[in-house]
Amino acid sequence: MDRNGKTADAITGGPGRDALTVAARMPLTLLVVVLACLSIVRNGIWSDEVSLWASVAEQCPQSARALANLGIAYKDRKWYAEAIAVSTRSLALAPNLPAYNTLGNAYLDLGRYEDALEQFGRAIAMSPGSFKHYSNRGIVYFNLGRYDKAIEDYTRAIMLAPLFADAYVNRGNAYDEAGLPGKALEDYGRAIDIDPGLASAYLNRGVARVRMGRHEEARADLGTACGLGSEDACTRLGKLRERH
Repeated sequence: MDRNGKTADAITGGPGRDALTVAARMPLTLLVVVLACLSIVRNGIWSDEVSLWASVAEQCPQSARALANLGIAYKDRKWYAEAIAVSTRSLALAPNLPAYNTLGNAYLDLGRYEDALEQFGRAIAMSPGSFKHYSNRGIVYFNLGRYDKAIEDYTRAIMLAPLFADAYVNRGNAYDEAGLPGKALEDYGRAIDIDPGLASAYLNRGVARVRMGRHEEARADLGTACGLGSEDACTRLGKLRERH
């Protein structure tokens, strides 16, 4: 079972979303360039995000935002080399959170955990009040087996976003792997209280209860997760019924 957690992806800010905020901070000549780039987004008909932002980046090669959004589109396609390249170009033009987040997620998916730690660390330094970067770095620490550090980062994410149910599930997984199943069950329960339809919370609580020998409760949790669409839970439930 994949217990690595779900990353909180960067918010791209759709076409023209923050044009007024950006405009207020720019010299007139640069403002004209930015507005021209935004007009490309508004006026075109695009088949997908890659073609959209590739066209904008081609027309506006000095736009850190266009390159950052192109990096996100590449990463969503799992075109990691391209995502890393354009995100690096974006950061060379201007430090920005979407590019740091894309690099961190790309390196995480590629198993380059130390590189991912570096990028998420930079995102945290730039925006220490953002929960998603702590959550993402926690996932990296979890993959490295550094459960104490993962728990610290998930706890920070929860402090910043108390209703972020995935962080409770992820911290529960770290507690479980660290040999603290009681704390893990508490976190899974909190996640379910926040989002009763979160299959991963029932699934992971079921797995923890199997390890604890609490098979009846585990069957109930796995059954709920299976009903919510988790194929892993359905498979585990079948095996549990065969054994117990």
